[in-house]
Amino acid sequence: MTVNNKRSYDAQALQLWDAPWPTEELEAVPCCPVCGDSNKALMFEDLVDNVFFVAPGRWNMFRCRECSSGYLDPRPSASSIGKAYGEYYTHTNTKAAAAPIAKSRLHLLKKKLRNGYTNIRFGTNNQPSTKIGYWVFQLLKRKKQLVDVDYFHLPKPAPGQKLLDVGCGNGNAMAVAKSIGWQAVGVDPDPKAIEAAKAKNFNVSLGDIRNFDGQSKAFDAIILSHVIEHVPDPSQTLNRAFDLLVPGGTIFVDTPNISSRGARKFGKNWRGIEAPRHLVLFNSKSLVRLMKEIGFTEISLKGRPRLARGMYLESHRISCKYSPYNEELKLPFHLKLQTIIFTPKRSRQEFITLTAKRPE
Repeated sequence: MTVNNKRSYDAQALQLWDAPWPTEELEAVPCCPVCGDSNKALMFEDLVDNVFFVAPGRWNMFRCRECSSGYLDPRPSASSIGKAYGEYYTHTNTKAAAAPIAKSRLHLLKKKLRNGYTNIRFGTNNQPSTKIGYWVFQLLKRKKQLVDVDYFHLPKPAPGQKLLDVGCGNGNAMAVAKSIGWQAVGVDPDPKAIEAAKAKNFNVSLGDIRNFDGQSKAFDAIILSHVIEHVPDPSQTLNRAFDLLVPGGTIFVDTPNISSRGARKFGKNWRGIEAPRHLVLFNSKSLVRLMKEIGFTEISLKGRPRLARGMYLESHRISCKYSPYNEELKLPFHLKLQTIIFTPKRSRQEFITLTAKRPE
């Protein structure tokens, strides 16, 4: 099935979703994977894989009455979840070629300003550049937010400092980390993604954060970008990340926000649900509380309002029974206007993006 050309849900999609996930490959979730409370309420029923169209079955998501996180119950077992990733985007080892950009004076000026900012802030050596860019980006806060998250809010590394990318996919984040001087190591449970990363000569291995059991204080920084929503026990993953960080080490976490404005507007058609790959969905309070309980300090929520338009567009396509990647369907003007006029507070933005530290 070619996802990008899919205009509406056809008989093939319906046949896929009506084929149940094998009962012997399901596991019950008796309590919230975030806080452990067993009191829950049905949030969405009959969720389907209307993003990549590869996973069979229909799914129910519950909201924890204690911490308001969402989670699937039942969910695919750890041994079977792999078949839900048949067409996942991290499998490719190249990016689509961008359209040629005319090298106008304005384009070159923007490039010099951006490079000037990243060279000073992150320690890159991008050219052409101007140091003025650093100060210009202090004024252009939304532009600065976009660049900072592109670099995962990483600090400049000292020589020899090591970074772990958990769920490294095809290695795109590792390429960013290496560009600013980090010694990057990656791990991912998807064999196709690992194959793509190895093709780029990255230091990666098949598995997950448990590959590093027996080690502690081994990394100066850890990236968990769009990972904790995929793991059955996010608390265990974050605890392991805490142990692997050196005192003073930094962690970057990014995950869909189940309490975002878009999630409330689009409901079960919100792009961030992505059943059955997303097993757990946080809100900012539940994630921050969990990280504090684990021992993280200096927890800082980062703003990313510019991502609302993309999430609204893909959610709108899903609500119209299109693939979220079908470029024929555009975002209606009234929805586009909402993403321009309204800047939700960080607890209502489409993603929870934060940094934290293991205390000294």
